[in-house]
Amino acid sequence: MSDIFISYAREDRDKAKALAELFQQQDWSVWWDRNIPPGRSFDEVIEEALSEAKCVVVLWSQNSASSDWVKGEAAEALQRKILVPVRIESSNVPLEFRRLQTVDLSDWKGDAGHPELGGFLEAVAANIKGTVRRPVSERGQRKFIKPVLTVLAIAALLAAGFAFYKFAGGGARLGPRESPNPIPKDANPAGEELMRTPELGLEFWQRDQKNLMFASEGEKRITRVLLKRAPFEIRCPHFEAPIQICAWSDASIFDAIVAAKKLEDIPYFSPGTGRADTEFGSATLGLSNLSHHHFVPERRRVISSQQDSIFFSSMVNIEGGKKLTDWPTVYLVIFVNLNQTDEIDSHEYECLILDFGR
Repeated sequence: MSDIFISYAREDRDKAKALAELFQQQDWSVWWDRNIPPGRSFDEVIEEALSEAKCVVVLWSQNSASSDWVKGEAAEALQRKILVPVRIESSNVPLEFRRLQTVDLSDWKGDAGHPELGGFLEAVAANIKGTVRRPVSERGQRKFIKPVLTVLAIAALLAAGFAFYKFAGGGARLGPRESPNPIPKDANPAGEELMRTPELGLEFWQRDQKNLMFASEGEKRITRVLLKRAPFEIRCPHFEAPIQICAWSDASIFDAIVAAKKLEDIPYFSPGTGRADTEFGSATLGLSNLSHHHFVPERRRVISSQQDSIFFSSMVNIEGGKKLTDWPTVYLVIFVNLNQTDEIDSHEYECLILDFGR
């Protein structure tokens, strides 16, 4: 079945169709057309599509707010914590759903530049563990203007270079210049820039700003995160299962975790290797390739109904018991047992490199 289920009143079919087309432009699978195949009952098909969806987008209008079907579908999604509510009219949202932050697309006419659209797509992507792409119309427009921008950029660089040449005294050799944001030269791997990690939908934040992430190329997909030398937080979807984090000082930690491998054969996610964190989690990231942090939902800060946060203010070398003050490069494996089995699935873990700017 489909990853996204659109819940709407039949009077709002045109708006549901427009959103379905928007999701399809992102290459996301969506169930929205309520035409029932011959031989199947209406409630049977609805229940099947709803139960298999990873995200439910409910369209609130005057018609849907009075629909028992829509309210029932929204209640099911709310219980599973996969609901993304959207207001498509200025009418009130039903009382039991008002505590959720609701996207306002009441004035949306299908354009890609609507101010609420970006956050809306990111919320859906977080549920289905997808990546937001630029809308088709925007990609086409950028393809058209790219040659013009390239010519203008080259002209501007030539002009700036000539002015700098004259200012520097006819081309005298210049010494090295300090970068205003000192990130290591090897911190940018080949690969695409990410909004969140590809499997678990993780984000890395510092001082209320999201940090850059890149997916490296190679046999094992590794995400590199560019950070400042300061405390950081990991923002994640609201998983029911614990988030398990193991950190080490080199990439050897990546070799132990492989899809289809038994949990009992992985030394740092085996039972009994978890660190005894405090009631509200640990503010210290411990570096050890034989132990891990075990963050159950109660040990994570709730940001919204769809996202939690884990905060680290410092690091410590577990073996020496020494607190680290230089924020070294850290290699992380983050695992969430989504399938609740004793075998690792490729969608249940991330390999990450945290690069702290020098």
